[in-house]
Order: sequence, then C-alpha cells, then structure tokens
Amino acid sequence: MKNHFLQRFHSLSLRTLLLLMTFALALPSIILIFYSGYLQSEDAIREGIDDGRMLVYSIATEQYNLAGNIEQLLTALAQIPEIKTHDVKTANTILTDILEKNPQYGNIIIADPAGTVWASGLPMKAPFSVHDRLTFQSAVKSRQFSSGDYGIGRISARPTIGFGYPVITASGKLTDVILANINFVQFNMLLNMGGLPRGSSYSILDRNGIIVHRNPNPSHLIGKRIEHDTFMKMVDGPEASNEVAYDANGGKYIVCYRKLRLKNEQSPYLYIRASIPHKETQKKAVSALAKKVIFLAPLLLFALFFVMRLGNIFILKRIDKLQKAVLRLAGGDLKFRVTDEVAGGEFGRLGQAFDEMAEKLASRERALLESEREFADLYNNAPCGYHSLNKEGFFVRINDTELNWLGYERDELIGHMKFGDIITPDGVEILEKSFHLLKELGWVRGLEFELVRKDGSTLPVLLNATALHAPDGSLLVIISTVYDIAERKQVERELNELNNNLTKRIEEETERRVQHERLLARHARLAAMGEMIGAIAHQWRQPLATIGATIQSIRMAWERNCIDRSFLERAEADAQKQLYHMSDTIEDFRNFFLPEKMIEIFDLKEKIEEVVLLVSSQFANSGVRLNVVDNSPDCRLNIKGYQNEFKQSLINLVSNAFDAIMDKAAHNHQLGKGLAAEGQVIVSIAGEGNKAVIEVQDNGCGIPDEYADKVFDPYFTTKSAEKGTGIGLYMTKLIIEESMGGSLSFTSSPDGTKFKVELALDDSVEGGSNG
Repeated sequence: MKNHFLQRFHSLSLRTLLLLMTFALALPSIILIFYSGYLQSEDAIREGIDDGRMLVYSIATEQYNLAGNIEQLLTALAQIPEIKTHDVKTANTILTDILEKNPQYGNIIIADPAGTVWASGLPMKAPFSVHDRLTFQSAVKSRQFSSGDYGIGRISARPTIGFGYPVITASGKLTDVILANINFVQFNMLLNMGGLPRGSSYSILDRNGIIVHRNPNPSHLIGKRIEHDTFMKMVDGPEASNEVAYDANGGKYIVCYRKLRLKNEQSPYLYIRASIPHKETQKKAVSALAKKVIFLAPLLLFALFFVMRLGNIFILKRIDKLQKAVLRLAGGDLKFRVTDEVAGGEFGRLGQAFDEMAEKLASRERALLESEREFADLYNNAPCGYHSLNKEGFFVRINDTELNWLGYERDELIGHMKFGDIITPDGVEILEKSFHLLKELGWVRGLEFELVRKDGSTLPVLLNATALHAPDGSLLVIISTVYDIAERKQVERELNELNNNLTKRIEEETERRVQHERLLARHARLAAMGEMIGAIAHQWRQPLATIGATIQSIRMAWERNCIDRSFLERAEADAQKQLYHMSDTIEDFRNFFLPEKMIEIFDLKEKIEEVVLLVSSQFANSGVRLNVVDNSPDCRLNIKGYQNEFKQSLINLVSNAFDAIMDKAAHNHQLGKGLAAEGQVIVSIAGEGNKAVIEVQDNGCGIPDEYADKVFDPYFTTKSAEKGTGIGLYMTKLIIEESMGGSLSFTSSPDGTKFKVELALDDSVEGGSNG
C-alpha cells in the first residue's frame, strides 16, 4: 500500500506536488486563523457568562453576608434591656445610631405582637402598623429569623425587602418583632467596578418576581413583575444557571441568575439576575480577528513560499515518519523506537525525545498499575466499609469489608440491590429525613441506624456520605463510609444501666438524708421541750409559792378565829389570779409545741415578745439581763413562714447566748475572777429595705476560731452532754434558710458573739405596713 501511495504521487509533476503541498500547508493556517476567531468569539461569550456569573455571585455573596449580619444585629438588639422594656427614646437612639454607621440598612423598626411600630431608626411622622407585611407575619408564625417580599418603606418611601426577628422570652412569649430592610443602592458599585460591556444590567427580584432593584435603574420597572414565563423558568430551574436569551425586540443577551434563601426557609426570597448584550461581547472578538488576519496574512504568504521551496526536501518526509511513529506510541506501542525511523539533526533529537517519553510512559504505566493494586487492597481490606451508589440508589461499588459484614456476594449487590433494601424501616426513615441535607450541603455525617444482613440479623452502623454532582448540578454518585458501632452500642447500654443504678442509689441516699433530718428535727424538738419544761418550772415556782402563802394565811386566820367573808374573798382572788397565770403559761407552751401545717403571715415583733416571755424565768435571778431593742418602732414587720419554728429558732439563739454568759462566769469563777461586766443578752430588730434583721448579741465567752466552720454542723457542741445535743444551731439554720428562705450568720470574738438573722418582709396583708 505504501508503494501504491508513492506511485500515485510519483506519477504527478513536481509542481503539482509542491502546489498540493503548499495548499495543504496553507489551508490549515487559514482555517486556524478563522478557527481562532471562532474560539475568540466563544471565549468572549464564555467571558461574558463568567462576568455575569461573577456579578451575580458578588451580589449574592454581598446579600448573603448582609442577611447574616442583619440576623446577628437583630439577635443582639433583642437582648438589649431598653428594647425589652420598651424604652422608646433609648431604642430610637440605638436604631438611629446603627443606621448612621451602616448605610446598607434602609431602616430598622420594632413592632409589638399586634404589629404596631413603637421604635424606628428613621423619624416616624405618625404611628403605623406592619401587621399586613409578610416579613412581620413570617417572623410571628415561624418564630425564627424570616424574610419578606417587595414593599415600599413606610418611612423611607424606597423600594426594599426586609427581614424580621421575633423577640421571645424564656417562657416562650412573643413580646416584639424587630424588622430591618435593605438599601440596595450599595450593589451599584459592583456593576460599576465589574468592567462589564456596555448595556449590561442586573435586577434583584423578590419571591413573587417583582423587581425590587435594578441597575441601570429605570424607575418605571421597579415594583413591576417580570414576564411570567421568564420568572417561572428561574423558579423551576437550579439554584444558579446561565443561558442565552432574547428580549421582546429580538436582542440577544447572556442571562445569569442565582437564587437566595434563608437556611430555615424552603423557598428563595431573592433572585439575582444579570443581563449582558451578546453583541457587545462579540465586538472585541471581531476586532481581534481582523487584526490577526491583517498581521498574519503577509507572514502566511511568506511561509507558504518558503514551504513550497524547501518543505518537500527537508521537512515533509521526515514529519511523515515522525507522525507515523507518534501514532504508534499513541496506540499503546510503547516499545516502538522513533529513532529507528528518523535519525540526525533536530528531527533525530525529537525522535530521541519521543523515545524517552515512551520509556517514561511505560514506567508510569507500570507504577500506575501497582498503585491501582495497592489502592484496591486498601479499599477492600479497610477497617471500615465503603460503597458507592448511583442516583437511583443502586450499589455500583462496595469493598470486601462491608460485604463480609453483610454476608452478600458482590454480584448479588452491584446493580441489583438498592441501599434501602438492606436497611431497617427505622433506618430508612432516618435516611429520608437526612436526604435534603445531602442535597443542600453535599454531605451528611454521623447517621446511626441498623443494616440487615443476608441472614436477617442486624448490624448497628454509623454512616458518613458525600454526594458528587455534575457541572449542571445533577447527582452523579453518592460515596459512603460505614463504621461498625456494635461494640460502642454495647458499651452505651452498659453505661445506661450503670447510670440507672447510680440514680437509684442517689434516691436511696436522699431518702436516708431526709429521714436523718427528720430525726434531727425530732431531737431538736425534744431538746426544746426539755428546755421549755425547765422554763415552766421557773414560771410556776413563784405562783406556787404565792398560793402556798395564801393557804397558810387562811390556816392562821382560822386558828385565830379572825376569818371572815372579806378575808376569804381576798384569799380566793389571790389564788385564782395565780392559777390563771399558771394556766396561761401552760397554754403558751402548748401552742409552742403544736405541729404547724400552714405557712402564715405573722408580726415579727409579737413573736419576739412571746419568746422573751417564755424565757424570762430562765433569766430571772441569774444575773443576766435580757433586753429587746426595736430600731424600727414605727414599722410593723410582717413575715411569711412557720411562726412556731421561728420562735424555736430564736429560743435556741437566746438560750445559747445565756449559756455562753454562764460558761464565761463559771470559767472566771474558777480563775478567781468576777465578770468584767454584767451578763447581758440583747435582741435587736430592724427593718432594712425589704428585709427584717434580727440580731442576738451576748457578752459571753465567744466562739473560738477553730470551731467557727463547725458551728452549724449537726451534733457538734462544745457543751457537756447534759447541757447540749449539738443540733440546736443546725436546726435553726435549716429553719431560717430552707423553711423561711432567709439567711443566718454570726461574728464572734472573746468579748461575745452576735448572730444575725435576715428574713424577707411580706406586704401582702391588707392594711399592714412594713415601713
């Protein structure tokens, strides 16, 4: 065939061969010039598309960032105390300051739940309502950051679109809605800075296809809907796209658009659309083509002449050999050597380069095959499962690890089974709920569900998936990594069982503590009862002595025969008086020990007087004075709580003060000293703001520093066994702080101790006054 080919050319004249060769060489150059022009035209179109995309992307990015900034701003505004309390003046000042520093915001307003605006960054000429605005309605309905649609600002009177943020209290109540709209003029600089062809424009459309902003900005188009078919094409189309379209006058344009939506909203709230005249994009390419033709034409003619003269002798034949050699290399014959066909000169060196290239390609092919084997080994024997699914959900690839877990053969799964066929119903539900995230984000992480093995058993797994898309946005394949979490699930079950047992032990320990505190309270009650019995003995001693003296006087009068009616009446009156006094004493102590079941509001001063009356006999003839100091004589101090428990607490403090003074006197007596001053216990009471403060102060022995941290511990006492149980101050602290919601503290020195009780005052009694 080679000889036949040569014979055909050998039969032609030399001129014919040169002309044919010249024409053959010139024709590609001519085609190349025009093809270059065609490519430049295509490049110009692509450049126009890229410019349109970049403009749309820049505006979309600015708007996305602006929406994020607005959400952060409105969230921060919702936390400001002056806005929460509807401080109109301060709120207006804050909003005005924000607008002055942020020209990208058209206005910021705050409306109550009914939609009535009570604060604005721009001055309000008259009150108005926004309850009819979609921005307000969406924020109230969704209780989330929401977008609105096209509208004319009620104050700014400019076309805009707004965002709303609901202000919700911790209890879930909606108190306000903060709304902000955008000043779209800031986007104009993006068109001006883009260097786009003349006649380029962009439009910002709301969710209904209404033009919110346009540059160039013919005012008659703002607020108008674009053509229905054009808008629906964007609505039904992908998130971003570009095309070549025609206007009503037949003009050809490059159109790019992008949708914008909030993360918590399903439908887009804005469409960014850019338009670039097709004709303008071609001007540069046509001009460049003309310049190339003018510049290259002389060179081409010279080159053709040179080729005609020398090409056949020095180039064409050797190029033909090289071409054939390259085709063999391209066909996979990497053992072929070009230098066997072409040797010497530049073509010889080129042949050597081709030979070196073939050797390197052969070496790389061997390395690639080895890498493929290593990759296959790593893929199939990885400690986790790998699989790939097509857009219909069928397996297209799976590694040996996951196959071993499932018990299937590869041929049973690939192309025959869907991933959903080997998942439990609960797992299918989890995947369906997560599929929209996979579509929006391109990936999902940490999905936990169960796979169904071939034998019917289940395997708990954790799945991470990534979706790969084509340039047009269509789904190509889903690549997933699967981890066996059976051991982790077993550990979690064991941990839950351990937590349940721990909860039960805590409840049992809590119950024991409650029982212990009840026992302490009972002991404290018994201890107080013992002290009260001693007080009763002191209270009855004088009346009994008086009754005894009355009986003796009656006997003496009888023996002297001087008894008469008047004498008996006086004696009877004296005895009855003492008996009534004894009966009142018993009644007072009986009431003190009655169990209380209801919280009452009582007068603090009255209860202190009752306590003083109960312990007065304890102080009588003891050398210790008990004084009550009222620092709020004109105030009635009402307290809400258990009055008997309060009296018991105060008796504990007064009795401890008395014992401290007596201990100091006994200690001084042992040392041969007397009291430096008369023993004294002072109970002072005062109203301080919304609190009542009771102080019990003594000049006794004080509390040593080493005991200060243990004073309120149960069963801790420095007294002898017959004088103290160690639960009085413990129960007093429980009553004051836990039962009555107050506080108990003390200060001490060698010269005495002061206990301080603080209780909240109650003003709920009608006609009462706490100062």
